[in-house]
Amino acid sequence: FAPLLTAEAAGDTTAVLKIKKNGSVIQQTVAIAIDTSDDKEQVCVNTIAVLAKGDVITCTIDAQSTVVVNCWTGSQFFIFF
Repeated sequence: FAPLLTAEAAGDTTAVLKIKKNGSVIQQTVAIAIDTSDDKEQVCVNTIAVLAKGDVITCTIDAQSTVVVNCWTGSQFFIFF
């Protein structure tokens, strides 16, 4: 999971990125600083998980303030078998 992040409004914020398996968090980052004066922030989150048929993997980006965090086109999610 490698999103490109920016803050939408003036001001700085932090964001926590999570990888979930069937709705439960299996990997979570520390709070990552997102600064509007910087270019897009690239964040890479890796994990190894045992998957079974029917498992659902989701990735979320949770802003830690009222400043909205955007995830840009070009962000990627890969699953290797």
